[in-house]
Amino acid sequence: MRYVFAFTCFLLLSHFPAFSQNENIWEFVNWEMKLKQVQDSLHERQIDYSYSLNDGKGAFIKVSIADYQGWSVDFLFSMSSQLLYQISTKKKFAQTDVEKGEKELAKVSEYLRETWGAPLKEMEDKTAPFCQYEYVWGVGNTKITATYCKTSTISLSVVYLKK
Repeated sequence: MRYVFAFTCFLLLSHFPAFSQNENIWEFVNWEMKLKQVQDSLHERQIDYSYSLNDGKGAFIKVSIADYQGWSVDFLFSMSSQLLYQISTKKKFAQTDVEKGEKELAKVSEYLRETWGAPLKEMEDKTAPFCQYEYVWGVGNTKITATYCKTSTISLSVVYLKK
């Protein structure tokens, strides 16, 4: 099994969890992994996580890491197949520290541009009522979205479109 490159830009990105352009998308996780494999991988790395079920509409299993190098991380798995289909990461900033958040977003955006090329969608509007920045990339079966909102949260979502 192939794994994502291990933070080649780690120091440049100030602890930003790396995303790759291939099917092995995030750090030590790839799209072909099932819930048990991701849990085993987290145990091997001594990373604490929580586990929850949403068996309502849009049923999924969620494994969450509260603090992974300053980011919270959620892994979503299909309830039926238990295959990973989405990874969401978030980093929060104080409402009074918008400049710091925008600088971090610039680092993240630069890294994603270097890795994935120009975004398919790019929205920057500081007057928008909620999210001021949104960038969307797509390669193969993978879509990555980076947003920065007035909640002072940088949010990155990576979705495997082939469920």
